[in-house]
Amino acid sequence: MMIGRVLEKYEILEEVGQGGMSVVYRGLDQSLGRQVAIKVLHPHLAAIPEAKSRLEREAKAVAKLRHDNILEIYDYSGSASTESYIVTEFIKGKTLREFIEKHPIGYPEIAAMIVAQVAGALVHAHGLGVLHRDVKPENLMIREDGVLKLMDFGIAQVVDSRRMTVTGQILGSPAYMAPEHVEGRPLDYRSDVFSLGVVLYQLATGELPFKGKNAHEILKRIADGRYLDPRVASIKVGNRLGAIIDRALARDPEERYPDMRRFGDDLTAYLHESGLEDPHKELRRYLAEPAAYEEAFGPRLIAALTRRGHEARAARKHARALELWNRVLTLEPDNAEVLSAIGELDRTRRWGKVAAGIGALALVAGGSVAVIWMAGRAGPGDSAPALATGGSAGESSGGVVGDGALPRVLAPASPAPDGATALTQRDAATGGVTVALTLDAGRKGPRETPGPSPTREPTTSPSASPRVASIRKVELNPFPRAAMIILDGAEVGWYGPATRILELGPGRHEIRFTNPNCFDGVEIVEANEAPERIGIRLKWKPATLTVSSDTGTDVEIDGRPRGRPGEPISVQIPLMPKEGVPEGTTVVTVRVSAEGRESQSRDVTLQANQAKDVTINLPET
Repeated sequence: MMIGRVLEKYEILEEVGQGGMSVVYRGLDQSLGRQVAIKVLHPHLAAIPEAKSRLEREAKAVAKLRHDNILEIYDYSGSASTESYIVTEFIKGKTLREFIEKHPIGYPEIAAMIVAQVAGALVHAHGLGVLHRDVKPENLMIREDGVLKLMDFGIAQVVDSRRMTVTGQILGSPAYMAPEHVEGRPLDYRSDVFSLGVVLYQLATGELPFKGKNAHEILKRIADGRYLDPRVASIKVGNRLGAIIDRALARDPEERYPDMRRFGDDLTAYLHESGLEDPHKELRRYLAEPAAYEEAFGPRLIAALTRRGHEARAARKHARALELWNRVLTLEPDNAEVLSAIGELDRTRRWGKVAAGIGALALVAGGSVAVIWMAGRAGPGDSAPALATGGSAGESSGGVVGDGALPRVLAPASPAPDGATALTQRDAATGGVTVALTLDAGRKGPRETPGPSPTREPTTSPSASPRVASIRKVELNPFPRAAMIILDGAEVGWYGPATRILELGPGRHEIRFTNPNCFDGVEIVEANEAPERIGIRLKWKPATLTVSSDTGTDVEIDGRPRGRPGEPISVQIPLMPKEGVPEGTTVVTVRVSAEGRESQSRDVTLQANQAKDVTINLPET
C-alpha cells in the first residue's frame, strides 16, 4: 500500500525489511536526488500520541550523533504527520547476521575487532545520552566497501518495555537482552554492554550463550545468568578474551564493565597483543574480502603471538608467555618453534624436580629411562607440557592428553652415539617422531638432539612397546564444567572437548579438578585400575558478606543471628540451588536491627567465593 507514495518529499520505492514495530523502505529524496531509507511505524503505533511524542524525542536525540559507524538520521516526520517515520542514510550491503551465515568467523580476534568498533560507536552515543537497547547482528549493517554501521537507535524505546508488540513478543531480541531488561528493572548503559557481550560471545564461538526452545526459556537462562564458558565453547578463545566476555556478561550490572569505553579499551589491548595495531583498518579489509583476509591472517597471528611470547619470557613473565604460546598451539598444534620454547621453559622450571624422579627410575644398564610427555593441549588454561615420572624402576607413570588431535608419548630409543639415551616424542597413532631429547647417565639435564624423520618409525627397545600399549582412556565429567584439569601436578587445561578424555600411562595417577570458586576435587587412579569415567562435583567456596549500617547493632541472615555490622560473615553456597537461582549462587535475607529502631531487611544475591558489601541503614524514629 505504501509503494509509490510520497511522504512529504520522500518517494517510497520498495520495501527492504520490517519488524514488530516498523517497516523499512528504500526511498528517494526528491529535493536532493539521493537514495534514503524510510522507517515507518506500524499504523497501530503511529496512532498513539504517546508513541509519536516519544519517537520525536528519540529522533532528535539520535540526530545529534555523528560517527563513522552509526547510521545517520536525515529527517523526522514530525508529530503532526499522519505517518510517523524517520529518514536515514540508505546502506547498500548486508546485515552482520547475513554476513556471518555466509562467512563464519574463524578467529576470535576478528570477532574482537568487530565488537571493538561497535563499542566505539556506542561510546559516542552514550556520551550524548542515547541508549541503544537492541544491539544485535541484525542491527549492524556492512556497507559494500567494508564499513560497519550501527542502526536502529532508540526505536525499541518507542513503546514501554512492559508492553508487547503485535506478535506478542517482548520488545527487543530475547537472546541479546540484559537480565535487568528481562526482569523489568531500570536500564542504563551497562545494558548495552551486556548485549554487545552476547554479540562478542556469538562471533567468537559461533554459538549464542543463551539458547532455548522458545523465548521464555531463553529469557529464564539470561535471568539465571547461565551460559557455557566461552573457553569451553571454543578452544580458540584464550583466557584473556574469555575474561573480557565473562565480565561483559555478568548478571549483576555492578560486576560488568562500568561503561562501554572500558569494554572497548580491553578489546583494543587484546588486539594489540595479537599484533593488530590498527584494528579499524584491519576490519575494513576483512569485511571487504573475508576469505582472502582469513587465509593470510592465520600465519600473521601465529607469528605475532609467538613473538609476544618470547618477549614475555625474556621479561620473566612465564605465565604470560605460556598463555600466548598456547593460543598458537590452538591454531597450529605442531608449531615446532613454540613446542621447543615451551619445552625449554618447562625444563627450566621443572628439571630440578624431575631429575630426582628420573634418578630413582634410572636403570643400571646405560641409564635408560621411559617417561611420558604431556603434549596434549586442553583449551583456555592449558599450561606448559610437563615431564611426569613415577612408579617402580623401569616403569613410567604419567599421562597423555587426548585433545582431538593425536596423542603423543615418549619412549626410549636406541642409545645415542655418546652412550646417552634418546627419548623420542612418538605419535601414538602414526608412530611418527617430532621431537627428541637425550638423557645421559652422567648428565643432570636433557638436551635436544635431532630426531628421525617424522615419517619414520623410531627404533625402540623391546620394553617400550608394552608401555605404549597399556595406555588407559578415562572420560572426565566434572561439575561445574569450568574446571581446570591437573594431572600428576601438571596443568592439562580447562575441561572441554579437548580435555574430556585423558589417556593415562601405567602406574598411579592423581587427577585434580580446580575452579577459583570451588574447593579442589581429587581422584586417584591406581596402577591396576582402569575406570571408564570419573565424575566429580566440586563444593562451592563460601561467600563473604559484610553489612554496614549507621545505626544497626545486630545482623541476621535468613532469620539467624550472625554478628554485627562491619564484621565479615561467611555464607555457605548450597550444592543444589533453590528453584530459579543459578548454580553457585544463593539468595539470602539480611535483616539489620537495633533497640528502639525499626528493623530493615533486604534480599542479597551472593556468588561462590564472592566478597560483597551491603549497606542497610535504619530509619530514624
